[in-house]
Amino acid sequence: MAAVIYFLASYILANQMCIVRTSNGYFYTGALVVVAVTFALLAYLLRRGEKGAAWVFLMAAVAWTTVEVYIALSGIRTVNPLMLMGGVWLPTWVPAVIRGITDGALPSFLGYLFARTLKLRNYTAVLLILLFTLAFLGIERGVESIGVAAGIIHSSIGLLGVPVWNSTYSIRWIFNPVSVGGLLVMTLIGLAILARINGRGFWVFTTHYFLYIVYYAVCFTLIPQQIGFRRWVGTPIPLTGFDPASMTLTILDPTQALVRALWVGYGLPVVISLYHTAIPILTLLPADPFKACITYLFDVTIEIAGVYIPYLTIPVALKLVEKPEDGVSTTSFTAHATTLLSLTIGPILMALWLSAHSINFLSNFAEGIITGPVSILTGVAVLLLLRYATEKIKKSRNT
Repeated sequence: MAAVIYFLASYILANQMCIVRTSNGYFYTGALVVVAVTFALLAYLLRRGEKGAAWVFLMAAVAWTTVEVYIALSGIRTVNPLMLMGGVWLPTWVPAVIRGITDGALPSFLGYLFARTLKLRNYTAVLLILLFTLAFLGIERGVESIGVAAGIIHSSIGLLGVPVWNSTYSIRWIFNPVSVGGLLVMTLIGLAILARINGRGFWVFTTHYFLYIVYYAVCFTLIPQQIGFRRWVGTPIPLTGFDPASMTLTILDPTQALVRALWVGYGLPVVISLYHTAIPILTLLPADPFKACITYLFDVTIEIAGVYIPYLTIPVALKLVEKPEDGVSTTSFTAHATTLLSLTIGPILMALWLSAHSINFLSNFAEGIITGPVSILTGVAVLLLLRYATEKIKKSRNT
């Protein structure tokens, strides 16, 4: 029976790549700082009458939080325990809401500001937004460094990027058919609405929005991968034996942390045994540069930037956000549309090809297509409800 399990695991994971995170549950004090600064910036823009950014922010926040809360409460993502500086413990759903803001609403919010500022040709402000992004992404790491210096966090976090109270590794099968199906349909919904609304100016605006989020994702994905060993691509290989005691690997030894730091700097061939929900035990080898690049390509262009497209196009379709005016040359429109479509359709086709190697591909893929839009529908429902309530309030005031 064990041999059959390992054979199936080998077949299922053949030619698949996993993105590995070394911080499943992590230090959330920095994330709360990011949330506070985000709301301060949003309040400032609302006072200036910039309602478009608020609607994009709300759409993304509701949709992304819906996903995060679901995977947290359903146990798909185990994030426990969680702790703020000073010893405040958090229930699982609280960090899910925080991630809905930091991982979902913030990139969409800044992407809209970037595209709008670029449209106004305020290049100094555009540069400030790009630099502001790096500052935002550095807040959490900076707070963790303060915790290390203050002795609140074990010094090994400087090498592992993992708080000692929760150093359980987690991996994610990047080309899982369910995930690919869900991400594909969300991206295509965004593109379909874009095509339906049409307008050269909106195509250019959406492309700028998308490219900013790609930039954000590159900073989010690659910088932590190179600094702190937080995110890397592994190629799974099933083990020949089964040891229940090894199903969860906890790294607390500073010597092991040093080895991993050396691997980051010099490419040492570290082999790590990990637990995965789909199979008993597997070994992850660092992926070669080609596999790592195609994994990051899909992660950056589709899993992050692609699924954010509806967060812009839906508020515009509902006429909550003003549609950018045209006045764009044919050459500019063609260049932008080609860029947007090549960076979405291309990675989607690549993911379909890799995902199709899996057992029960069609059924799992169909499941993703069905469940993927749920978060978008939730966001649309909230937007419509809020617009209805706003209109009712205006009518009551006028009467």
